[in-house]
Amino acid sequence: MGINPGGAYLDLWCRDFGQSLIEIRDEEDHAYAAGYRGQRGVRTWRDHMKKIESLHFIKIEAKGSRAFAYVLLLDPLAVARWYNDQNKTPPGWWRAFSDRAREIGATIPPALDPATTSTPTRPKPNTVEIGASHGLLLPWVFLGPKLHGGHDSHATGTMHAAAR
Repeated sequence: MGINPGGAYLDLWCRDFGQSLIEIRDEEDHAYAAGYRGQRGVRTWRDHMKKIESLHFIKIEAKGSRAFAYVLLLDPLAVARWYNDQNKTPPGWWRAFSDRAREIGATIPPALDPATTSTPTRPKPNTVEIGASHGLLLPWVFLGPKLHGGHDSHATGTMHAAAR
């Protein structure tokens, strides 16, 4: 019986707000959300994260002593095309997959080459990221605004990345 990292992968997608980059702040929280409980929960989560990366669906970036600091979600449609281009899909699978994508209006992008896809670095302080939420565009600031005097009511309301 092989390992099934589906819970860890689903947890990553549930934490994505369209930027495809997830910061891992608490491995225990991710392990619990993915359904891994008990003393071996975090270890199982780590093993499954490594498995998902070995399958080329994510890229993991370390920071300092944290082996899992950032995760880049790669486009699963482009990964599926890459597998098909490498003749690593079962006979008939690609046709069924592309037919279903067409039915739901999905466009399958060009294949991603996992060897050349790199993990983006964290944005510089005070970098604004624009994300869509329920049809509205919201500025998300990674670090809070620097106030240069004045009254607090003059400060712009921001939504910090950690609060998303």
